[in-house]
Amino acid sequence: MLSEPNPNGAVIAGFPANFNNAPWYIEDWRYAFETGCILGPAKVSILGAWLSGPDRRAGVLIDRIPMQFGNGTVLGNGSLFEPYSPIFVRNYGSGAGAYNVATRKGTGVDFRAIAGRVDYAVAANLNCYFSAWYAERNGSGYGYGWIRPEMNWSGVPGAGIPSQPLGRTNTATLWNTPVIAAVVGGNPALAWNWGTDGLPAPTIPTADLGWELNAGWNWQLLEGLECTGDFGVWWPGQWFSYACVSRANPGWQQRTQANTWGTSPGRYIDPVFLWSVKLVTAF
Repeated sequence: MLSEPNPNGAVIAGFPANFNNAPWYIEDWRYAFETGCILGPAKVSILGAWLSGPDRRAGVLIDRIPMQFGNGTVLGNGSLFEPYSPIFVRNYGSGAGAYNVATRKGTGVDFRAIAGRVDYAVAANLNCYFSAWYAERNGSGYGYGWIRPEMNWSGVPGAGIPSQPLGRTNTATLWNTPVIAAVVGGNPALAWNWGTDGLPAPTIPTADLGWELNAGWNWQLLEGLECTGDFGVWWPGQWFSYACVSRANPGWQQRTQANTWGTSPGRYIDPVFLWSVKLVTAF
């Protein structure tokens, strides 16, 4: 456990003193187990994981904060979760913007998950697998509309892209790509917890992050020549219908209490599909 000054420096009128410039006590708890057995040409693996997340009260993060958000080269647990979750963890950074900037792969943060995988050796040079994954969010530190497009919030939909869009923090980021609200705008504490009307967005009431199923193969065609294939589908859980700003909401740009902070709670989000076939040679 570490203690450090509140980097946000936010002073919010009407809140207790511990919400304003209070030290942050960093408590990051992570547990995982992996077990399995080998039955002839088959290998069965089971994974369970619990990773702590942030908490917020009245729209403000409390003083128990896990040190796990943002990009960094030290985020390395992706190799543990990738065999079970190549979509949610590896490609979507656990839905919390957690990526290793060196490998450009997502890592596991703030969830509890259970997963299983079956590998079957069809031949000495051919392995096939099937995996299943389910996860829920651990932390309650996220408000409605926590994930939104990077854009000019004062602009008009369909208008030209201004040279200096409001809230744009990374000029290399593609226009209207999803970003976490914590890194958009001026004060991080206000940006990801509060709407444009100055009112805090409610905490997301559900923890469901969804299901994921994957299958694939690893085929050693020749010495130094390998063919791999991965196919999967992830059904995002209800947590994302509250976390993601929705263009189906007429007032999605404003993020105010009147328009549910730009979201459409309870909406169905289409599944995300993955397919990848690689022919790799080494010499």
